[in-house]
Amino acid sequence: MRIQLVVGLALGALAAATACTGSPSPYAEVSEYCSAYAKAVCQVSSTCEFDPSACETYQGSYCNTQASLATAGGTRTYTPGNVQTCLNALNSAYGNNATAVSAATLASIDTTCARVFVGSAGEGAACTTSLDCSVSGDVCASAPGINGETCAQPTQKLLNDVCADPGDECPAGAYCAEQAGTSKCQACTGGGACDSCNGGTCVTLSTLGQSCASSSDCASGLFCDLYTDPEAPSPTCVNGYGFARGSVDCLGVDGQSTNGTGSSSGSSSGSSSGSSSGSSSGSSSGADAGGDAPSGG
Repeated sequence: MRIQLVVGLALGALAAATACTGSPSPYAEVSEYCSAYAKAVCQVSSTCEFDPSACETYQGSYCNTQASLATAGGTRTYTPGNVQTCLNALNSAYGNNATAVSAATLASIDTTCARVFVGSAGEGAACTTSLDCSVSGDVCASAPGINGETCAQPTQKLLNDVCADPGDECPAGAYCAEQAGTSKCQACTGGGACDSCNGGTCVTLSTLGQSCASSSDCASGLFCDLYTDPEAPSPTCVNGYGFARGSVDCLGVDGQSTNGTGSSSGSSSGSSSGSSSGSSSGSSSGADAGGDAPSGG
């Protein structure tokens, strides 16, 4: 009876331990995540009519590179528990013989997959991108007269309001002007509608089909498609990716583009309508790299 009792207790303890630990994550390593990421994106091979294995090799390599960049600073950590949500978003966008992925969808994917690498910088801590910040909604920003950037909650300001703290954001058509003793939100010069404000001067952003160097050059709702080929020799502002056999976006996803080297993914769907007191560095991912599908990097 004593032996049976001991064995029974041991089995009970084993069952309890198993219940607590659960099954191991299928994405315990970054390489496993990147392999699944690549398979999800390369589902467009059915529409694009290219070899999915070559695409997966290219996209897997891209993903691993972005992952290394995301964790290089030591602030962001790979988080397997956030992988499945990212993969679900990718499968929804690129699966089912997809012929297009909108800028809004790409921006959403970029945000979701960026969370695969979670930041640990608290409020007021130094950062290089908003993804470094651990507090929800925080942006990585500076302010006039302050060296470096820190994580801070964005605070909306009105014209002529003081904007001396990181996170202070001036309204559309205004910028934070450094003045003796303080800084205030001042109207940008240039007249007319102000798409964006650069150093106090209004900048007109590129519209659909116009040339760009990055998504910050494009009007709201657009992003800069960095994929190019002889028929589309320059990056242009677009409202989404379009997939068809031989299309520039198919070639880009497959790694055959003459310019695309990763993913701008629509992570910047346009310039900020307002102007922060300092630069607010955003995602992505991932995203942040220019060309095909968004990633967690």
